[in-house]
Amino acid sequence: MSTKAAGPVIPRRLIARELRQLREHQQLRLEELAERTEVSTSTLSRLENAQGTANPLTIRALINYYQISGTELGDNLTSWARAGRKPGWWTRDPGAEREANPSYVAYEAQATVAKMYATPFIPILFQTDQYARSLTAQLYPAWSNTELENTVRFRQRRRARILDSDSATPLEVHAVLHEITLKQLVGSKEVMRNQLIDLLRILEAQESVRKKQRRRGRRGGVTIRILKEDAPPRVAMCCPWVLFEYGDGLDGVCFLDTHQGILLHDDNQSVRRAAEDFEELRKVSIGEGESTDHIRKILAERYT
Repeated sequence: MSTKAAGPVIPRRLIARELRQLREHQQLRLEELAERTEVSTSTLSRLENAQGTANPLTIRALINYYQISGTELGDNLTSWARAGRKPGWWTRDPGAEREANPSYVAYEAQATVAKMYATPFIPILFQTDQYARSLTAQLYPAWSNTELENTVRFRQRRRARILDSDSATPLEVHAVLHEITLKQLVGSKEVMRNQLIDLLRILEAQESVRKKQRRRGRRGGVTIRILKEDAPPRVAMCCPWVLFEYGDGLDGVCFLDTHQGILLHDDNQSVRRAAEDFEELRKVSIGEGESTDHIRKILAERYT
């Protein structure tokens, strides 16, 4: 478990993209650029790979070398460097300290779209506080009550972004839930009953949420499809995962959730494969209306 949550990743990724394009346009190797700017090769490599925060003095040296001071790009690089050094809201929350991969939270916090496949548990962004508390306590019995409650509160803050129709940065979520997520007992039948009722409330509110966001020129909202137990097997069903997408022409990133930790894949091939896999899972899942009915059916059969 990491003890420090990562800061904003989008400014770092924007800097990385533009610096790489500037260098490649001049057909320079990193070593050549390092020699001409007196910025170390390792520092340049970290900047172009969005690793760590950008030092404003280093950015200024590169702006001067490329002679883009006073241009829109030069101003953007300076602005992104400042933004990347400001802690995100999640870095100040004590609940972030127990997250398995702090980078995941940072990428989630700045994404515009999340496409996720979940098994065998309800995704964090849909969990009620009861469900989150019960699941976390069962998975991590050694945690103190303070650690448990901090984590639950933090995850409820993350969840609020998809429930708050007034959010300035709404997250659009498309989820494929394996049917087992509705049946895997977490806590008690009461916990599960309240969790499924809450899922239905989220879905029932979506039409008004989307209308409200459209009036404000924003995207947002939630769709859920259920992948039934008799669906044909697919490789993408093996573990939970999520694909985050962004604006500003930035490439997406994919996270795999394993028992050994949450793994980041940000290369183009993995991201493209994740997008294709998600569409395939949607095709073999039942439709949105039928999925809502199926949640109601399981609620009535198992938890009432």
